[in-house]
Amino acid sequence: MKVLKKLLSLNCCLFLGLSLLYGQSLKSIQFDKENHLMVQAVEPGILLPKGLPLVSYRINETEYSTAYASKIMDISFSAQPFEYGIKGVIRFKNNSTDTINLHNVVPLGRDEGHVYITGKGSHGLSRSYLFRPGYQPLNVILPDNAWELGFTCVETEGKDNMVALVRRNNKSLEDGKLRRFETTLYPGGIVEYSFWLDKYQGDWQEGLKLMFQDRLLYDVPVGTFNNTLFEREDLKWIRNCYAVNLMMTWDKRFYD
Repeated sequence: MKVLKKLLSLNCCLFLGLSLLYGQSLKSIQFDKENHLMVQAVEPGILLPKGLPLVSYRINETEYSTAYASKIMDISFSAQPFEYGIKGVIRFKNNSTDTINLHNVVPLGRDEGHVYITGKGSHGLSRSYLFRPGYQPLNVILPDNAWELGFTCVETEGKDNMVALVRRNNKSLEDGKLRRFETTLYPGGIVEYSFWLDKYQGDWQEGLKLMFQDRLLYDVPVGTFNNTLFEREDLKWIRNCYAVNLMMTWDKRFYD
């Protein structure tokens, strides 16, 4: 009987330990030794079949990534303590003697096999698109304070997939100008992007839900959003209603 109790206790401990390990968020990024901004693995337990750039980005109309060093842009990454996955800061500095436009920053790089959100075209008001393998890009509407964000879902060979998000830190700007979808950097200009990375299971929609719905794009500390207004009984009727998006335009040919 004593032996049976010990075995049951041991099994419970093992089950609890595995549950805690399974439920924990990602903790650290392992970078390539020769290229410190190429992601090789993510701890705990995600090995990548090939290295991924920390980010891809565009300068004017030319595509770059951290897979290769750039003479135009100096890029560095610093990790920060964070409870819900991995968080860090990506610093961009214009090393050239020209004024440049930085835009379309995509975490873990643009890739035909990834699902990602970034800009497309040069429309001044709406250029955010969702890119999915095998489909045409889909125009999407982002929050007014997050037009420049980059989002990526990456499938891995294991059960856990990766989702990443970058957002521009407007207060970090030095010697430049902020625009809706891009950042103009004068020679020596600096801007920083916040970077988040965590794991999810299932289809890419689960990664989208994690970052946009559960984490609220990290606009507030995770788990602190006050949901009282949406839980009021007298406002319960709105849950069964539909939403409509109305857009207006003005043309001087019709009215001036």
